Amino acid sequence: MEKKELRKMFASRVAGMSFEEKKSESERISRMICESDGYASSDIVLSYMAMDSELDVREVNESALRDGKSLFLPRTEKSGSAMDFYFISPDREMDVQLERGRWGILEPSESCPKLDCGMTAGKKILAIIPGVGFSVDGKRLGHGMGFYDIYIEKLVSMAKENSSELILMGAAFPCQIDSAVDSVSLAHDAVMDVLVY
Repeated sequence: MEKKELRKMFASRVAGMSFEEKKSESERISRMICESDGYASSDIVLSYMAMDSELDVREVNESALRDGKSLFLPRTEKSGSAMDFYFISPDREMDVQLERGRWGILEPSESCPKLDCGMTAGKKILAIIPGVGFSVDGKRLGHGMGFYDIYIEKLVSMAKENSSELILMGAAFPCQIDSAVDSVSLAHDAVMDVLVY
């Protein structure tokens, strides 16, 4: 199966979920993330704001702010495949620090500080990564724009450079897990350390 066909298959599966099912599964999986060792030991949490087709981890984001972790969310450039993560202050409501981005997804405003090497030195980083689909062993199928592929490579380099401990955690609905992803995965594609579904 080609990547394009796989993306359609996963999109159809998620579209077949009811609002209540998506909400219930998002809450269940968010609790699993918050109860994980990776979350408990992290200093920094890189997370995301979900699109309709993605697992909603807002509960994790709010927990990170309450638990005294440094929360960073992604912001994309107006064109191309560049993405960076920006700090969300625990001293202000999360929503007032967000604005609608390129595809109508909530993103940090330009006034939020961008994550840089100095912020990660010696820290334990949990990066929660969404995807269109995943294989059981953590291979990821994205939307095809390359945002996360490019950023994960940058993040891995940053962690090595700064002696940081990095955990890549894939987060998805159970219907987004399929061994068919193995057949389209390339050698340079990032593999998740942990998969929560």
